[in-house]
Amino acid sequence: MSLLNDEINIRDLSIPGTHNSASSKFIDNNNEEVQFRMINQVWTIKEQLYCGIRYFDLRIGGNFMIYHSVYSTIFSFNDTMKIFDNFLKENPNEFLFVRFQFYNFTCFNLNIHECYVKYIKSVFDDNYHLFYLQKEFPEIKFIRGKIFPFIEYFKYQNFTDWHEAQKEKIYLQDIFDFKGMNSINRPYYLTKKREYILHYLNTDFIDSKKERLIINHCSMKNKKIKATSVFVSFITNEVVYKNKKIRGIVVFDYPSEELVKHVINANFHKDI
Repeated sequence: MSLLNDEINIRDLSIPGTHNSASSKFIDNNNEEVQFRMINQVWTIKEQLYCGIRYFDLRIGGNFMIYHSVYSTIFSFNDTMKIFDNFLKENPNEFLFVRFQFYNFTCFNLNIHECYVKYIKSVFDDNYHLFYLQKEFPEIKFIRGKIFPFIEYFKYQNFTDWHEAQKEKIYLQDIFDFKGMNSINRPYYLTKKREYILHYLNTDFIDSKKERLIINHCSMKNKKIKATSVFVSFITNEVVYKNKKIRGIVVFDYPSEELVKHVINANFHKDI
């Protein structure tokens, strides 16, 4: 992103992102459910940063660890913020999007909840210098070295509320839970998901949503089969790899280095 023209609005860029960004390593990594459905990434967040990922999906639990569902990863909220801070200090021309989701399911009484809120705010306060706090999507020159924050189930300063943003600021494709899918009809559901992804990559659709940020998820799941596998991700991610025109954030499970480069390079092969 450091090579892009300062005058471009960030909503017009092609940006690679990850779903459940911290879900490469769990405290209980040998748990069958974790192995079956929870692991969505191979790279750690630090590795993702240096491979070109610029959108992160973080889910913070009541013990301040990052979660996927009820399973804790080995990564804490505070340590992850330090990783972002160090990266942006080393690369001040870069910028990030981060979606912060707060799941306070391990807090059972008011006193613990108040401690949770106090700690989360303290981490944000310590990293206040990192955040871009205007509501509108800016040109690149105003956000270099910073994070554009989306926040969910929590209030802090002028952070953009995720649910409010969906009403007028972003256009989201995150159809992920195909409950009727099984090993027999899986090709049908994979085809449907690919169609959704392709629709949000469609030039005419994008032009009609010019003032919004497109967020296009390639991730999908199903409780009966391992629908977050590398194989399934390859099938959905391939749709993006075959498209030269990409706008907005594309969110992946198991992205490859080649795929991340493809999304970034799309910024240099289009008229913005």
